[in-house]
Amino acid sequence: MTLTRSDWRTVQSALAGVGISPGPVDGIPGERTRAAVLRYADSRDLLADAVREVRRTATTPAAPAPAP
Repeated sequence: MTLTRSDWRTVQSALAGVGISPGPVDGIPGERTRAAVLRYADSRDLLADAVREVRRTATTPAAPAPAP
């Protein structure tokens, strides 16, 4: 499953909503977002799924940020 930038913004917002900072809510699965996903998953015994997703996104280039 590939997440869109909109999907990642939703993930980032949800993480922030539960007190886990994903960095900027920009739809880009950067290092801070991936670390936040791991912290969330680890806190709920979901680590295997989170690691799989982080590895996948780490090998997929992020789309460039939109121009202001």
